[in-house]
Amino acid sequence: MGYFEYSIYATLEGYRLIDLDLLLTKIKESGGECVIYAEEVEKYSLVWRGQLIPSYQTNTEYFVKVVKWGGSVELTFNEGVNVHNILDEIEKRYSPDPYAEVVKPDPLDKIDLRDPKLDDVVKAGTELGIEMGLTDPTGNMTGEVEVGRKRRVVKSTNDKEVSEVITVVKLRKWGWNNYGGVEEASSTRLDDPSLGRVIDFTPYRGGGSERVSGERLVEFGPKAASQIVKRIILPLTYPELWDSNSHIVLNQSMELYDQPRDPFSPHSRSFDDEGLRTSTSLLTKDGELRPVTNARWSKRLGLLNTKSATWIDSRLTARPTNVEIRGDKAEMEGDIFVEEVEDITDYTLSDIVLISVVRAYLKSEGKTLKPTIIRLSLKDFLQNMKLGTKAPQRYGNIKTPSLISRATLL
Repeated sequence: MGYFEYSIYATLEGYRLIDLDLLLTKIKESGGECVIYAEEVEKYSLVWRGQLIPSYQTNTEYFVKVVKWGGSVELTFNEGVNVHNILDEIEKRYSPDPYAEVVKPDPLDKIDLRDPKLDDVVKAGTELGIEMGLTDPTGNMTGEVEVGRKRRVVKSTNDKEVSEVITVVKLRKWGWNNYGGVEEASSTRLDDPSLGRVIDFTPYRGGGSERVSGERLVEFGPKAASQIVKRIILPLTYPELWDSNSHIVLNQSMELYDQPRDPFSPHSRSFDDEGLRTSTSLLTKDGELRPVTNARWSKRLGLLNTKSATWIDSRLTARPTNVEIRGDKAEMEGDIFVEEVEDITDYTLSDIVLISVVRAYLKSEGKTLKPTIIRLSLKDFLQNMKLGTKAPQRYGNIKTPSLISRATLL
């Protein structure tokens, strides 16, 4: 797919892409400033669901923020849209915004997020499918391989442009026909050791027979811990949800980092969606969680810009890129080890969090537990959790070791 090597204004698979220079010129002529984020994606996947299903897709999305006359408007659109129609939408949706700003993109300081072995997405995806066993599956396993490339571009009326290409490989395998378990990994590189945990994964048959109830010291393995962090900790760093008066506090020995330049994570980026150079951010201060910000949110909250601008649908906000947890290890090991969880209740409803556990062990006796529900207090969990015995692993954009805290098994 040679279009990755050319300007974003070229023709892709018969689609007429937006003339971004014309759009920028028209906005400048109207007295406005503008920043445009564009993302081209090429993706090939193989899925086994009783039969092997291949899929190939290409797509380009555009996101534009316009600032003028003390207000702003944010839009998203796909290829083939007329520039004049976009300008009409800008006029219709424009609204006052005292925090509106278009920042000048930084000089590009790229990190290497491209593996040339993944450039031919069909070839790489097919070879991984064979290695995963998707072309000759057993009756107890199913899985999915996805290989892709994305090109990120930021242009603005400040006559600056930054761009980068990121390769992506995602593997997922899970049990089938009364077999359980699921394993997944993603990376920018084929030589990432984390991919091996999926290739080597073997589904298990049946569940445990032991049932335990009451308050216990529970160790959540990296897979389970990553889901907990994603659901009940990560949202506390979103600027829309952060409240300077709420004082959400972690155990003071724990630190939460945003690491947007991890060379193995497909979520990594050299620059945020406003074109500003990314860097490591500490999201805790004296144990208190701090939000990520972009240019607008840093002004609104009176905080340093962490350069975490992210488009969510048609809204430019801020999100952590790759979250990493560090801290002190617990002095005692948990007597219950949770390997895999299925669902976690919405933490916003109350301080009580319910976790549906599908795979856990009673460590002292080496026995597998029946699927169960764990209840914990969000406040107590955040203030008392410590690192467990298992080394950090990355699931999605969360890198964490096992986490230990007291919890109640129902």
